[in-house]
Amino acid sequence: MIFEWAERGNLRELYEKYDIPWTRKIQISRDIRLGLLFLYSKCVFHRNLRCENVFVLRDLSVKLGNFEYASQISYISVNLSGLETYIVRWMAPELIKQYIGGNFNPVHTFRCEMFSFGILLWELCYEKLPYDEWNIKQIADHALSGKREKILKRKFRNINDREIQLEFIKIIKDAWHHDPDLRIPITDLSIRLEELAKKFPIPHDAPSLLKNKELYFDGQKSGEPTSEIQKLPIILKLRKKFLRRGF
Repeated sequence: MIFEWAERGNLRELYEKYDIPWTRKIQISRDIRLGLLFLYSKCVFHRNLRCENVFVLRDLSVKLGNFEYASQISYISVNLSGLETYIVRWMAPELIKQYIGGNFNPVHTFRCEMFSFGILLWELCYEKLPYDEWNIKQIADHALSGKREKILKRKFRNINDREIQLEFIKIIKDAWHHDPDLRIPITDLSIRLEELAKKFPIPHDAPSLLKNKELYFDGQKSGEPTSEIQKLPIILKLRKKFLRRGF
């Protein structure tokens, strides 16, 4: 197999060095979706979707890589006995249930791929490792109980960024649904990402990447207090004023 040279490394390395603008995240998500569609057209499951396995080219387009656990759809299971434990972070709960039960050949479906895409999109959205510092038992118990990573939403200065994040959150929730049958179909995912790209194209004068920690992806700028903290000094000043006047 011949692969293009990923000059910028993998997607996790990229978001650890830089902040990725929201319009760029749309393009990256579309590229990943195209990779999934291509694999599906060839009757192949990737089985290990995460930002570390998404490779970034010079122009910031991305390609899926690391096909160690990939297999044809006709082979609905693959031996995972040598699985790296942290991959559980992106694993669908129905797979986790089989895996922790000692079945290292769990049945894999495209709905499992969509679940992993949802966790990957969360990782891209917030630019951090899902369930960071959690052990495998904590992650497994959390996922099997129907719980997921935290979805944080705060006020953005840029209203477009806010809207993009909200649309991403909807897709994430639809992709990581606990019931496999209710996860978003790849056709619906394609439509929604294309609509996002059409509505929010990458501006020609926009920087490709931003300095690391320039943005907080729960809606805050680096060093910028939350709206609740911003209000606190005003409240304290008013309280002192009222106390001096005898209220």
